[in-house]
Amino acid sequence: MRFMQAPNPNWNTPPNPGRSSAKNAWMIGLGLLGSITLLFCLMGVFAAMRLGLSDAFSCSSYMTKGEYKKAIPPCRAAALKLPRSGAAHNQLAWCLTLDGQVKEGLVEATMAVALQPNRTHYDTLAMALALSGKARRP
Repeated sequence: MRFMQAPNPNWNTPPNPGRSSAKNAWMIGLGLLGSITLLFCLMGVFAAMRLGLSDAFSCSSYMTKGEYKKAIPPCRAAALKLPRSGAAHNQLAWCLTLDGQVKEGLVEATMAVALQPNRTHYDTLAMALALSGKARRP
């Protein structure tokens, strides 16, 4: 009998509904907020995979390492999944041009400039034009 302990005296008292309802409401609210946050995070991951952002990330990763031949398939997939993205077409154009596929790189660079005319895309177009021999000499 020495291992038996007396029950907690608070177990026999009924809960005070006035004091614990606010605490319960906070706990339910925090649980609901956490569940909604987790749901949005999962939806964001699914949307990123669906939109081809993983292809864009691997394309950028290969480009950063200078492995342009390896970067072409993920860049092409990103450009196909995101057809209105000038950045995706620009990355594909850069890789294609530096890999020696200048004609296709020129088409992609032109599309990138048409979608988003900015300095980076014009730079890629200028490089593709220079390597294709179509650039005008002053």
